[in-house]
Order: sequence, then C-alpha cells, then structure tokens
Amino acid sequence: MDDRSLIGTDDLLSARAWFGNGTLLDTVEEGRIDLGNFAASGADVALQLVLRGSDMTLAIHDARVVWDLEQAPSGHPPLDGKLVRGLLGGFVFLADAVEFLRPLVGDALVWFYPNTDPDETVRTILAGQADLDVIPEGFTDGSCTERTAFQDCAPGQSCRQDPDRDDAFFCYEYDENPDAISVAFVFTAVSCNIVGIYHEGP
Repeated sequence: MDDRSLIGTDDLLSARAWFGNGTLLDTVEEGRIDLGNFAASGADVALQLVLRGSDMTLAIHDARVVWDLEQAPSGHPPLDGKLVRGLLGGFVFLADAVEFLRPLVGDALVWFYPNTDPDETVRTILAGQADLDVIPEGFTDGSCTERTAFQDCAPGQSCRQDPDRDDAFFCYEYDENPDAISVAFVFTAVSCNIVGIYHEGP
C-alpha cells in the first residue's frame, strides 16, 4: 500500500478516500459500466496522475465508484477476487480544473492562438464546459481586488465588498452560475494481497 494514500502512514485502515456506504450486488447488466457488482458514493478523492513526467493531483468531489467483479473476494481480509472494470465519477470545481489544465495546455494554446493570453483562454474554454452549479450564491472566502478579479475569482464570479467583513473585497458567487464540471474515469484492475505499506525514501 502506497503511504501517500493513507492519512496515518503506518495505519492501513486510514485511507484518505473512504467510502462508508458501499453495496455489493448480486447481478450486473451486461454492457453497462455504470451498473456494477459494487457501488459506493460520497467521498472526496484526490486523483494523482503522472502527466508529462510530472505528478498532478485532481480533486474530485462527491465521488461515486462502481465496479464489476469477475470473482468476488472472500475470507478475512477478503482476497483472491478479480475486478474486471470500474468507473470513478464526480465533479471538479471549475477553478481547480483551470489550475490543473493551465500548465498542461498553455504551450499548445499559444501555438494555436498566438495573440491571446493562454490563462484567459483556458478559463474561457472550461467555463463553457461547466455543467453543474455546486457553490451556493453568496460571498466566498477568496479575497480579491476589482482590478485583478479575473485572476482572483473563479469564472462567473465578481469581486464585491462584503458588509459583514468590514467592506473588504471578496469573490461573489451568483445563483445559477455553472461552477463545476462532471468527470468520469474508467479503469481496470485485479485484486492483490496487501503485504505492507510502501514508504518512499532515500
């Protein structure tokens, strides 16, 4: 077990993403990846990816996981099963998606759109893909200035004075402002015997 997936690096039961409401089903509909033998939801997941040789982390909220089993694990702890395929889905806040994609596509955008600001282009493209309104209307905790509101606030937010905080400027989220993108990742895996915790060191 990679210790980066644990809160307590010596505690196998301290997973950072914990699904406490999993359900094991007896049947699965053939060809439907969203209907599996096992399903759970409600956790926040930090998905670590290696892109262009760099470790990248994408925060997925209200995650749901579904998977199909070729053979159900058995015993205590349950071992010797086989996971055929699965689906991890949830949503990513628009501001997080912008930060995640900016270093990956900035160079390409400069090549395709030489007279535009790549940061602005990433924000504009992703804002057009947002399909969920998750953040409630009102002031956020993000401070801002009117001059730099585009950089300080998430797409669709404005910079306003908050009377409850001595008229200091904070980003303001409007109602019906799409501020998150739904995402889904399909995966395959097999079960394994956990023999210990891997600690990366010198």
